[in-house]
Amino acid sequence: MITNALSYLNEINTNIHTEHARNIGSHTATYNTYFESINDLNACTVVEALSVQTATVCAAFAVGIVKEVTNKYYFYFVFS
Repeated sequence: MITNALSYLNEINTNIHTEHARNIGSHTATYNTYFESINDLNACTVVEALSVQTATVCAAFAVGIVKEVTNKYYFYFVFS
């Protein structure tokens, strides 16, 4: 089950990069800068730079998502 989830996440990542490459002629320099920053650096740094949320809150949210998914997969794996 976890292998399927990781495979699905990899597929999503691949699709995002494929669409990015396919549409590169339509991108603005600002879009490319943010896209590269999110993929190469830390997405929470970009979120904070855009004044959407602080990096601390963003990181806590990201950790919470990973923890929640991990707990659900663990529960499923153990009790299935």
